[in-house]
Amino acid sequence: MSSVNKSVQLSKRIEEIYAAHPEALNPTEQEDLEIGKQEMLALFGAHLGDAYDRKKVNQVADLHRRLQEARLYLGRELESGRIAREHFLKVFNELLTLTFERCQEILGKRDFERLFGGSVDQVRNLVEPSIFLGLSAR
Repeated sequence: MSSVNKSVQLSKRIEEIYAAHPEALNPTEQEDLEIGKQEMLALFGAHLGDAYDRKKVNQVADLHRRLQEARLYLGRELESGRIAREHFLKVFNELLTLTFERCQEILGKRDFERLFGGSVDQVRNLVEPSIFLGLSAR
């Protein structure tokens, strides 16, 4: 399947998730985690196929959930003023890198790149520090 077809398939799956979750515009933390899980499963289906190894899917989905739980926790700490934006960014990017490295161990390099669209080095630090720090200061 071409990358365009995969993108179209993923877009349709994401649309279905949000159509089924009208609360997605203002979700509770539990709803946010559930939507995130469904998005991850849609990503797997679109890029690796619905018949992909369920054990690996579940392992990566669990890592994704733990990363999202950490993101939510760090967000609460940031909003309360207990941590600075720089600390949030540093910790989140470290967790993101560790998560991606573990995902690659589970999936293998080829399937990791098929799923996430690049190597661990290419997808690490997805949160651009200057953009995050600049926008968050407003």
